[in-house]
Amino acid sequence: MIPLRLSTGEPATLLGATDAEFKLLSPRAFAPGAPLEASAELEGTALSLKLKCFGSRRTDAGFEVRGRAISLTRGDRERILRALGG
Repeated sequence: MIPLRLSTGEPATLLGATDAEFKLLSPRAFAPGAPLEASAELEGTALSLKLKCFGSRRTDAGFEVRGRAISLTRGDRERILRALGG
């Protein structure tokens, strides 16, 4: 898990990622097609994550949001996957 900060200032958590999809836990829902911007510090470097959401579903801990990355470099994607243990 990677702690994130949404562009609205709310905390979120990146739960998992593959080459095609990112999954995070957010305090608010995102509609399909909605943009999501978040930031994190990873390996001592700032990281900006921009997603186009597939949608959200309510869980006991908040909303599980799935989406695909837009404008993410290959190096940043690899850093995220390493940090998630993949």
